[in-house]
Amino acid sequence: MAYKINGRNGRGGTRFADYAARWMVAAELSPATRRQYTYLLERINPAIGHITLDKLNAGHIQIFLKKLREGGGLSDRTICHHHTVIRAILSGAKRAHLVQHNVASEFMDAPKLPRGEARYLSDVSAREFMSFLAAEPDIRVKAALTLSLFTGVRRGELCGLEWRDIDFERRVIRISKASQYVAGRGVVEMPTKTRSGERGITVSPYVIEVLEEYHLWWLEYREEQGEKWNGVKENLFIQADGKPIFPGTINLWLKNFTERNNLPYLNPHALRHTFITLQITAGVDLRTLQARSGHAQASTLLNVYCHAIQSAQERAAQALDEVLLGGQS
Repeated sequence: MAYKINGRNGRGGTRFADYAARWMVAAELSPATRRQYTYLLERINPAIGHITLDKLNAGHIQIFLKKLREGGGLSDRTICHHHTVIRAILSGAKRAHLVQHNVASEFMDAPKLPRGEARYLSDVSAREFMSFLAAEPDIRVKAALTLSLFTGVRRGELCGLEWRDIDFERRVIRISKASQYVAGRGVVEMPTKTRSGERGITVSPYVIEVLEEYHLWWLEYREEQGEKWNGVKENLFIQADGKPIFPGTINLWLKNFTERNNLPYLNPHALRHTFITLQITAGVDLRTLQARSGHAQASTLLNVYCHAIQSAQERAAQALDEVLLGGQS
């Protein structure tokens, strides 16, 4: 039965595909997310797009996801992304009073991802990484990777940094935006991934020393470019003409760095995982770490970094033994 609004039948008879098209126009999505959702709807709509919102049920969605899984070729994460899109669209339909329930979230569980530990460097591997990074001759690479490891910033946040975001005196780095590549538009400035992504991160004197060295290089380079300089803002990491760097360049720098030094391959997000893991094992409380890392939910840290949290729990238990039992247990 269609959901009644003020005694009249609602518009639950709208087909899922038709509402999805309207929702995509109105939804506030980043360009990358919009592209991903559009791509995923190319699979979703042929399966359930013809079903009206009032007739769509959890069974339809479960059958669709089951067929995706059985078809092979798609990762568990990609299958989860399909469910995320359907759930988001039905959430919009519920808010618009087109349906009474979001069947993708209220009447079914989200597909489960195999719980895998986030890839990260151990403390020993991180020290080895740093020994090579301290000797890195390319100051751009040294500065970018040092910031990644010591602040845990996301790649887009790193590329969005301007010199005005660096408080050298207070040793604080302000994260307020991110850079993203958009086809046809180039590198564009975007808000941070979440509202909690806007944050200030206090860093060590070592990080400030690296940034001061890089800033001197940056100023000299801009002076050398003269009329060739085309940078509108003073982004830390730049193309040859001063424009903001393409985020993919960070991946290339890290790949080349690890290959030159015979280190295991890492992507930029692994440095973020390393930052968070080492902070947890060092005893930083989750609320502080949530603020430093820009995670919207502390529960994300609990779920993803359970390995580090368990290690910290064991050390805490040992510390209590030493206090209460004199280490006799």
